[in-house]
Amino acid sequence: MLKSAFVFVLSMAASAPALLAISPAPIPVADGDEMKTICPVTGKAIPPGKGTKVTVRGQEYTVIDKAAADKLAANPDLFLNPDGTPKNAEKKEPKPY
Repeated sequence: MLKSAFVFVLSMAASAPALLAISPAPIPVADGDEMKTICPVTGKAIPPGKGTKVTVRGQEYTVIDKAAADKLAANPDLFLNPDGTPKNAEKKEPKPY
């Protein structure tokens, strides 16, 4: 049993980089019991099932409307970090020890 648990942990650790390479958008944000996506252009919450999809630099992003999709496609450096994450993504402070 212990050996199989150890093998499982090692296999999960080996696949971690692949899991981290998944598309950085959309930005899910908790709003009560519901998860919402934040538009990388406007910063507004996008209700589930709404929004417009746009592909930029090989990544798919969900934005609030067609105008935001056009803005993101025309000038991605204005809204996206070099790693593809939206600039308006929440910044998490490191937890103190």
